[in-house]
Amino acid sequence: MNPPRQEAPSPEQLEAMNAKRRAKGLPEIQADMFKEVGLTIDEIPESENPWRDPRFVTQIELPDRETGQVFYFKITRINAPNYHNLFIYGSGLLSGLSGKVLMTVWTLWEKLLERRMFEETKDEDKERRRLMSDYSHMLARVREVVKPMIQRLEEVKAEFTGQRDYFLPVRGLGDAFDKTINSLHELVGRAGADPTVGETDLLYKRLLSAEWISDRPALAYAADSIFRKHSNPPLKVADIHKRIAKFENLFLQANVDESGGSVARAISRFKEDPEHIRIMDGLIEKLLTSDWYTWPPETAPDKDSQTESPRGDENPEGHS
Repeated sequence: MNPPRQEAPSPEQLEAMNAKRRAKGLPEIQADMFKEVGLTIDEIPESENPWRDPRFVTQIELPDRETGQVFYFKITRINAPNYHNLFIYGSGLLSGLSGKVLMTVWTLWEKLLERRMFEETKDEDKERRRLMSDYSHMLARVREVVKPMIQRLEEVKAEFTGQRDYFLPVRGLGDAFDKTINSLHELVGRAGADPTVGETDLLYKRLLSAEWISDRPALAYAADSIFRKHSNPPLKVADIHKRIAKFENLFLQANVDESGGSVARAISRFKEDPEHIRIMDGLIEKLLTSDWYTWPPETAPDKDSQTESPRGDENPEGHS
């Protein structure tokens, strides 16, 4: 699904917005951040589409500990602010970060928003779920009716085969039996291929459990780790936790303790799992050391910047 294009505010609206930001000591939002540059995702030629370019995709295998089923967590490393959530940048919560570090936290926080949207919308469409349930019952009824038909036809075929010498004029009947039985087997197979509502709900549950890497504690740990090591000027740990809490309250309506205490406790609990720490540290390292595609490339001021993320808060697109 393409992210929708964001409508740019009028000059008057932008000035009013920046006046409030200046009063709070936040950096101004430049008008060119809202400028539409280049093509939509579907309009980009396949050979030039970074969203489908494996060079700019970080993929993590996350097995379900209960079933062993493997899910794949993907992050596309693309510096294209007009395709990112500008409200995150505009909140000032990324202040003190720049370059790939800024884009890493920005992108990870967007993954947290995606997870929350997934959690909140999977049960919202009651009519769709009702139709899906009716459809599942209908498919179950098809299997219930067809399976005895297959069994009876196989029995009749066996009787016919045993008496075939007496019915030589009726040639080809065995082939007709086989085709009919095979078709019915195919019907049963297709009727059982689609998951039921219960199976879909179980899959959602397993997916959310396996993709713990996009959950609040994991990404609180990631943001905490990155801010501690890369914020300029350095932030106190308490201020980092307050910033994470503010993000969760503003964007997730989480209603967490604004002092950052609940964030600190969530991070502490996350650290109790050494395997999760190992995987998350590896993901952070990959995001901070891998190339980030600057889209569209013609906006980059030099060759090196095509694989660099924004230069800082004042210049989020890496433009000169």
